Amino acid sequence: MPGATAAAEMGADHQPAATHKYRVDEENRALVAALGRPQRVLDVGCGIGLNGAAAKRKGAHVLLAGKTATVTGAQAKAMYKELSKRLQAGYVKSGLKVAASYQGWKQYNKQTYQSATHGERYVNNYGNDTARDYGKYDGEAVLPVGSVIAKDSIVPSANGSAQPGPLFVMEKMGAGFNAASADWKYTLVMPDGSVIGETNGQGSANVTFCYECHAAAGASQMFFLPEGLRVGAN
Repeated sequence: MPGATAAAEMGADHQPAATHKYRVDEENRALVAALGRPQRVLDVGCGIGLNGAAAKRKGAHVLLAGKTATVTGAQAKAMYKELSKRLQAGYVKSGLKVAASYQGWKQYNKQTYQSATHGERYVNNYGNDTARDYGKYDGEAVLPVGSVIAKDSIVPSANGSAQPGPLFVMEKMGAGFNAASADWKYTLVMPDGSVIGETNGQGSANVTFCYECHAAAGASQMFFLPEGLRVGAN
């Protein structure tokens, strides 16, 4: 719901105080109208307060109901270790093979890290054997068909606890699958196993933003984690 969130933020910054009580109602109507069918994913800020209440009545999923707390590397590592089995147990309910196998793949980050492009959640990068050239961190390389990159996530809270976040998956498909996504299939899985969207599948519109973002990386559609966090090249 980036559009609804942006509209709300802009309204708060630019509308005169006298119209405030009316602006809240307008934002809620816009948010609910934008949910669509199937329900769209709500991002930071949309899942709380009046906006969140209105959206939840429509049956929308909430990815993150509040802010992600900033934690140290050691804290993120400990939180992920504690939640890793719970993460996979939730994702497996989706019925997707990747959910059952990804934690056995090569992990390309040395440290669970915060990703601004994934809702400020703390994430980890895994790749199957076919995607081994991902470890070369070459922005010009196009991974072969069958390559799968999985990124799970956790959401730390200010009280020191953490909750499971979504699983983000991208799989390289054959030529002609989807020109706009450079033949990558993007899948978004909620912590409870709900599949919010899959390119060319159910909820495809809900993951359009994934390949629109990755398109900035060029033909490879590969973004890489910070150099200091990378596991050595294969």
